[in-house]
Amino acid sequence: MSGTASESTPAENTDTGRSGPITNEELLNRLDQLEDQVADDDKAEDIEDRRPEWVFKQFESHWRADNKAESSLQPIRSAWTQFCDWMEYKDYQYLTDLTPRFPGRHDSWVVNHDQIDKTKLSRSMHLSRIRTVVRYANAQGWIYPSDVPEDDVWDEVKPELGDEDKVRSDPLPPERGERITNWVRNNQFGSRAHVLWILLFRYGFRVSAVRALDREDLILTEPDDWPDEHGFSPHLRLKDRPELGPVDDEGLPLKNKREELAGRRVPLQPEDAKVFRHYIENGSSTGAKDSRKEHEESDEYGLHGLLTGEQNARLTGRTIRERAHWLTCPTTFTDRECQCDGCREYRAEHGRNPYPSKVYKHCNETRSPHQVRHGAITSLLDEYGHSTVARIVGTSPDTLRDVYDRADEYRRMNRVAGDWLSS
Repeated sequence: MSGTASESTPAENTDTGRSGPITNEELLNRLDQLEDQVADDDKAEDIEDRRPEWVFKQFESHWRADNKAESSLQPIRSAWTQFCDWMEYKDYQYLTDLTPRFPGRHDSWVVNHDQIDKTKLSRSMHLSRIRTVVRYANAQGWIYPSDVPEDDVWDEVKPELGDEDKVRSDPLPPERGERITNWVRNNQFGSRAHVLWILLFRYGFRVSAVRALDREDLILTEPDDWPDEHGFSPHLRLKDRPELGPVDDEGLPLKNKREELAGRRVPLQPEDAKVFRHYIENGSSTGAKDSRKEHEESDEYGLHGLLTGEQNARLTGRTIRERAHWLTCPTTFTDRECQCDGCREYRAEHGRNPYPSKVYKHCNETRSPHQVRHGAITSLLDEYGHSTVARIVGTSPDTLRDVYDRADEYRRMNRVAGDWLSS
């Protein structure tokens, strides 16, 4: 009897000083501590302790020295900031405190965090970005080689993605894009808004590509030095120029650094060339939002941006994003007010619709330039092949197929039917 009673007596929890069964969380913490102790016994003494924040500053400097896109650095910075938060939660001060199984522990923390996106795609991309910085730290000798997770550890933790997981949510429906195209053509022909919409939706340009265009990059008439063996057509010329501008201004880089895409010429459809010509040649009394002629000043490098602001020689990325949201709000391109919850609440409080620069904060129906790009590419693929569209929008055919194309099975069938039944 005494033995039975002894077996049923709860063991004291030595970590907390209380009696009672050990919880799963406490057990996992003990296992973590044991693994850390074993790992510490195996570590050499020639690795200097480096805090994760310091490591990222070095990573950032190398990234910029290699002329990589600033826009691609931002999501890595965000991921690493969350990783630093997790290290603080675990009471890890240096990268040398990590153990080879940290990807799984960090991912579990992300999944259980209330304020972090937990979709499969977001978690997968988050881990990939952490891995990029860890590899850099390993190459610099700031983390024990034995603590760098093997490839199969990362693969084991990263969520398995199906085709439906690889695409971002809420792209601009191509049909809505066509309605907006008709609206700007009929109501704001040749204006800055018209030109911007053509670049975003008809050609699927990124914000960086729109900003990079100079007035001289719009080539509407054949230059004297045009090669005789090549026929001429009006076009846009894109150039990657990250060196133009301080670091915090990001210069004028193109995101895709591949030589054939970073410096490319994009032919204009005849109807679009007419819009650009009108924008360049016709002045108006209402400023740069309606005509390129209303703002003739150059930037600090003596360059004239194609799209200008009322006080700027080149549109800022912020203004491009604000205008994309304004153009995609139903209040803008339809004859009725938007009935989404955000717009209705704003009208009830203020008695009017949000100003164009504030629409993105309130309207639930708007789309960002990147979401417009998804819709644009889906629409372009209805008419043209992957290699042609890839060159226009500045990405690879594989990326078009795996990430950008949002066509459903019926749309894909119609594409095949267009080629199959017309032959």
